[in-house]
Amino acid sequence: MSQDPRKNLTILLFSAHPPIDSEIMAKWLQMGHTVYKISAAVGWDNEYSDLDKRVLEMIPKSKPDVIVCGSLLDAYFALLLKLLKKWIGTKISFIHWWFPPKNPLLYFVRNISVCEYERRYLRSLLRINSGVVYCPVDVEHFRALPVPKRKRAITIGNGFKTRSIMGYDHLLKIITTIHNRSPDIELSVFGINNPSDFPDYVEVRALKKEELLVEINKASCVFFTTTKNLIMNSLQIAMAAESNVVAFDLEPLKEVIEDGVSGYLIKLGEDDVFANRVIEVSGNYNREMGERARQSIVNKCESGLVAGKILDLTINRKNL
Repeated sequence: MSQDPRKNLTILLFSAHPPIDSEIMAKWLQMGHTVYKISAAVGWDNEYSDLDKRVLEMIPKSKPDVIVCGSLLDAYFALLLKLLKKWIGTKISFIHWWFPPKNPLLYFVRNISVCEYERRYLRSLLRINSGVVYCPVDVEHFRALPVPKRKRAITIGNGFKTRSIMGYDHLLKIITTIHNRSPDIELSVFGINNPSDFPDYVEVRALKKEELLVEINKASCVFFTTTKNLIMNSLQIAMAAESNVVAFDLEPLKEVIEDGVSGYLIKLGEDDVFANRVIEVSGNYNREMGERARQSIVNKCESGLVAGKILDLTINRKNL
């Protein structure tokens, strides 16, 4: 695990992505830092996000060394708080968990992208340089389990029908093709979704962290129909659990998946080809590919590595 050389930092986190933030804060605490957390733009999710009891849910009375934000509204709040409190010397970083906005506020914070593709996008958008960290994964928790693989294909995500980037229309075509050609393949959609948005033969339910790990391990194939996104955390955790993954060939995904080596990338829009690949993988799990998928995530996304690099990029502008 990465160890930040600066001991006893005081960190204030404006939480914008609770499941991810809980993992990052846990690593900061392990490194010996003092962590404060407040929720402004996004409320904390107690059901799906663990909060360490050592995290202080308040604004610190004395000046923090670092303020970390994850949304534009939080960045506004952070700058305002710094000015009102006269926290001279406190560094503010903005982690772009989603595509960055074209907003002049970004010139007043230290920007952190979550993949090289986003870094290039931000550079072209506002001529701003940013550091890169990948979304963190608890690779000690998300791992392969000694459970038998079933002839089963699953996808993971929230709001498939309501969020345009999720590729809902592609997903319906793909699962229909899979079911028509191989009705013996079990199909599941895990996440917060309406079961009525899917055919009756598809299992649809939300899972907690422990349940999700088990279900991922039971599946021979985990697939993703996202059409415009950065690197999905659900894809990362599936790869960490040594899954055989299938996804569209989005530029960000190429940073963690080597086609035919650590997973499969299908040209965007080729739904029939996609379905056939899922059918093939569902009946023929490749353990070596799964091991290579996990290694890719361990090398780039291990949560201790990410937590330390966030602090390094926030404190040291020369590393951007």
